[in-house]
Amino acid sequence: MKRLKHNKKVEIFVKICTVWCFVSSLIFCAVSLLQASNTVTIICFLLFVIPGIVLIIYPFIFQIIPEDFKFKTTPDVFSIDYSCFGNFSDSAAKALEHSELIEIYCKKYDDYEQHIYSQIYFDNKMFTQKDFVIIVNADETTEELISKAYVDFIRSTESFYGRRLKSIAWNLNIVFVFCTSHITQALEKLLHMDAGFAQSYSLGMFFSVISFDSKNVYLVKRKGLLGKTKYDRCRKKFLNYFSFLFPEQTDK
Repeated sequence: MKRLKHNKKVEIFVKICTVWCFVSSLIFCAVSLLQASNTVTIICFLLFVIPGIVLIIYPFIFQIIPEDFKFKTTPDVFSIDYSCFGNFSDSAAKALEHSELIEIYCKKYDDYEQHIYSQIYFDNKMFTQKDFVIIVNADETTEELISKAYVDFIRSTESFYGRRLKSIAWNLNIVFVFCTSHITQALEKLLHMDAGFAQSYSLGMFFSVISFDSKNVYLVKRKGLLGKTKYDRCRKKFLNYFSFLFPEQTDK
């Protein structure tokens, strides 16, 4: 099915539905507790259900939000003690192994190398969760290379698990770490986009960049409402798995 084009009117409409759904759910709960008449209860229930249905079918009707309609953000920047990928990679491998992630993919190309770590576990509600940590290293980062690395991650991971990522997107927590000697124009553009990569309604991730020349790590921010919960969860995963980058915060 061909998806409709996303625009500002759609974005505003979806945000209104989100607020509407939240407010009407509170009203419906209050009406139910007060044991109001059946007519009032039904009306309040419909006010809750209608925007809920809109939010459910939204990602299947409209395209992924294009760059022109994404919020512009300023990334969080932290100083680190690493000046080359070799030392960082060794520390990352030890930290991820300590957190029980295993390396499922490693490949070096002419223009970049990619490492993928994964862990499968049950959360406190006994739902299966999959954590993915993708580490990419490249000297000169272009938009083409970023796109190629992202597609490589999707293809290699689907090959390893034998399933399409979109079919299990709700249970995925993805942390993407891009390592480079310096910040190129392509990376600068991503760092100032809301959440970095263009993301679908369900397949979200946290994106960060490490520059060894400046010895800084850049954490992309998320301002949009849709996918904010997944972003916050993946950001916490990053801070946990890569806590060795922030020894001062860890010691507090």
